[in-house]
Amino acid sequence: MQEEFYSVAFRKKLYTTLEELQLDLDTWVHEYNQEREHSGKYCFGKTPMQTFLDSTHLAKEKMLDRLTVGDASDTAGLRAAPERSPQERSAGAARLTAA
Repeated sequence: MQEEFYSVAFRKKLYTTLEELQLDLDTWVHEYNQEREHSGKYCFGKTPMQTFLDSTHLAKEKMLDRLTVGDASDTAGLRAAPERSPQERSAGAARLTAA
């Protein structure tokens, strides 16, 4: 964030209030996470937010606190969360941006 936002922003604009800086930062974070395509190894040209939303089911499958009765080493009791529809994922992204 230092190199990609702050060092550039302070060269382009003289901020007089924290509110101005916060507004520009919020705009940049939205653009960075939800609009630009990412060139990372496993992103395949998706935005970081879409990559995150598409992979949450993998994290849920690996959550050890979802074990049911039995030994903690027994993975037979794991229950994967149901797959979310694209509409549910969009609603989740909208909630994240509203926060």
